[in-house]
Amino acid sequence: MADYEQSRIVDGRPSNIYDYLADPGHLTGYVATMVKAQVVAADHLHVAADISRGHEEGEAMFRADASARRLEWGGLPDHGYHGWLAVADGDSADTSTVTIHLATRDDADHDEIERAIAQTLDNIGTILTSA
Repeated sequence: MADYEQSRIVDGRPSNIYDYLADPGHLTGYVATMVKAQVVAADHLHVAADISRGHEEGEAMFRADASARRLEWGGLPDHGYHGWLAVADGDSADTSTVTIHLATRDDADHDEIERAIAQTLDNIGTILTSA
C-alpha cells in the first residue's frame, strides 16, 4: 500500500471551506483529474477521471462528516484506492489548513499522484480565494 499526504493553508474560515468542498457538485471544479461526479445515492457517486492511463469511470463511496470537517472516499467495490480530506483551523480565524491523504494499492503512478494532489490543493486555494 502506498500513502500520499499533502497540506496547504487556504484563505477562508474552516466551516466555509468545508461546506464548499463537501458538496459533490463542486468536486469536478477542484479535484484535478475528475471530470464527472454524479450522486447515485447517499454516500454513493458515479465518477469519472482523466488520468495518464486514459479515462476511468466507476462507482465510489463519498462520505462527509461535518462535525469533523472531513471527507472520505473510495472505489466501489474496494479497489485498494481510498482517501480523506480534512479541513482544520489555520493560523488565524480567516485561514484553514486543508489536508489530502490518499492510499493506493501500489505506487506505480507516484509522480502523477503527487502532482494531482498538489494541483487539487492549488485549485482549492484559487477557487475559494476568488469566491
